[in-house]
Amino acid sequence: MLRAVLPFILGLLLVYGLDPPMWVAWAYALIATALFFAFTRKAPDYSSRWVGGLAMANGMLALGMLWQGVRQATERPMIPDGASPQAAWLVEVDAVGRSSGMVQRLEVDLLALIDTNALLQPVQGRMLLTVADSTIGPLRNGMRIWVRGVPFAFDRVPDPGAFDQRQWAASKCLHRTMFVRAGHAKVLPSQGHGPGPFERWRMQLVERLDRSGLAPPERALAKALVLGFRDELTPEQRSGFVRSGTMHVLALSGLHVGILYGVLLFLLSFLGERTIQRMLRGALILLGIWGYAFLTGGSPSVLRASVMFSLFAVAGMVGRGRDALNSLSAAAFILLLIDPGMLHQLSFQFSFLAVLGIILFYDPLRRVWEPAYRWLELPWSILCVSIAAQVMTTPLSLLVFKAFPTWFLPANILVVSGIGIIVCGSALVLLLGPVPVVGSMLAWLVGGALHLVSYVTDGIAQWPMAYPAIRISTAQSLLMYALVLFAAAWLIWRVRILLAWSGLVTFILLLSWGRTAHARSTSREFIVHDQRYHLALTYREGRALHTVADTAMTAKQRDALERATGACLDSFQAFGQEDLQYVSGLPWEVLLVQGDIPDPLPPVPFDVLVLNGRWSRSNAATLREQPPLQALVLAPGMSPRDRRQARWWCRENGLACHDIRTQGAFILQD
Repeated sequence: MLRAVLPFILGLLLVYGLDPPMWVAWAYALIATALFFAFTRKAPDYSSRWVGGLAMANGMLALGMLWQGVRQATERPMIPDGASPQAAWLVEVDAVGRSSGMVQRLEVDLLALIDTNALLQPVQGRMLLTVADSTIGPLRNGMRIWVRGVPFAFDRVPDPGAFDQRQWAASKCLHRTMFVRAGHAKVLPSQGHGPGPFERWRMQLVERLDRSGLAPPERALAKALVLGFRDELTPEQRSGFVRSGTMHVLALSGLHVGILYGVLLFLLSFLGERTIQRMLRGALILLGIWGYAFLTGGSPSVLRASVMFSLFAVAGMVGRGRDALNSLSAAAFILLLIDPGMLHQLSFQFSFLAVLGIILFYDPLRRVWEPAYRWLELPWSILCVSIAAQVMTTPLSLLVFKAFPTWFLPANILVVSGIGIIVCGSALVLLLGPVPVVGSMLAWLVGGALHLVSYVTDGIAQWPMAYPAIRISTAQSLLMYALVLFAAAWLIWRVRILLAWSGLVTFILLLSWGRTAHARSTSREFIVHDQRYHLALTYREGRALHTVADTAMTAKQRDALERATGACLDSFQAFGQEDLQYVSGLPWEVLLVQGDIPDPLPPVPFDVLVLNGRWSRSNAATLREQPPLQALVLAPGMSPRDRRQARWWCRENGLACHDIRTQGAFILQD
């Protein structure tokens, strides 16, 4: 399966990146099929045994190209640009995201559009809806609703260290976003999409946890660990798990499904090894795994793990060996056949890389040392699992998050050790919670374990250098993976040439890091960005940051800014009280206006005008008399009316205008 899935993935990537015409994919698929039958119609001799494998790999490459092409052709978005705000869109809810108060965030599939001429036309694509209407009640998967609003593309440039909505939307295959005001949404009559049995059971379990007697922080953590509800977690709880390197335990994934699989396997071990007994045990394990998958909402990470452990269960039912690498490859192949878009989701990449790291490196690491005492075996196993998973996920993690959790080893030993207790204990609380005394005792024990986990993550997150900023490029990430794979191959085959290749890759990687560091230390960058609707101007010169803002920076904002820019904050100052301020010491002349633009402007040349005041006709007249600017930048604190008028004037007069609120950060690089 590994030899089949790798060319299949390569075919998916080729078509996704190059997007060739469909006839190319069909022609190549026909040629690959003909070659496969030509080379495999008779048994090859020993010297040409590789021909069949090459033909099979070529066929899987063609299958990947054809399948990606077909899916792209059928799922290509058809969303008209410039739709009127009065147009009505018919959508079907595909996933319900985080909700807060009266606001519900939904991932929806577009079905139809009624324009201002009352013409019905089909549309296709996926959209992120933010519905601010408390009168329509909670929305569920499968519901169809009419909404009215203006769809926008995900083109906002992320502020330094802030959430990159463009990358997130691309991973979810979301093509537009829309804000729906109160009164602009109408739910269609029920089409038989009421809550299913699993959703009703899930809500009942949430209610039981609410009545369990757990304190609010521990109850929120239990909902996240057991049922996948993370809406009630506080920002401090999330930050503690991120900085300690244990964020993976909050996402229902292979860890939770693996715990369930191990518990079921242990509880059903009394069944013998006869065929009927093996079949019964496997059927019960499959029922438990997929029941848990549907009960937790069927998230992609849980489905991936469920497929892999289901293959383990099926192997046990038929009396075959459980080959982890083969099962992982089969799970990847099945899931990518269902949805090739999963390949571009970070959760898919991280989960499979973590499991692959455990498969490749766990046993070699575990054999390095044999604990003399049994009580050391569990911590040593968790340590080896954590290192093995981290080896394969670190290059991607550094590329995406630009930071590394230094103390992930002690954090994982303590936290992962408690997760099994918490998951099993929470299940007992849900089952035995109504029983007097027993329910209270179980809730007290689980609450203590949850409190201990929170205490550990919060404490380790505050250790020195807990989450240092590290920046690498895509090429450097690929070089790191090449080094890891060469090391894995050497551990398996012990061929000396692999050590030489590892040394060569290490040399190239270090050389690349040196060149990147030199380029970084000599480059300059000017950024106008938004700190929660407050204006900030940041100038990076090499490894030093200089920030001017209209409000003080929090420690979290400073940490995010340094991690995103790869520099340290050298100076910070607040804006003065003057209406006109020049930001000096830059390769660009920047003028900051905090009120009305004076007429005339001082006779000092400037390239960028940052307006943090009001827009009026006098502003337009003053700017007409100035030499051409590189850009007019509108601060996030300006009113929507003023920003709209300024954008219209710039468009009419051919001046580049950048609205921080809608377009994100404004960046100049030297």
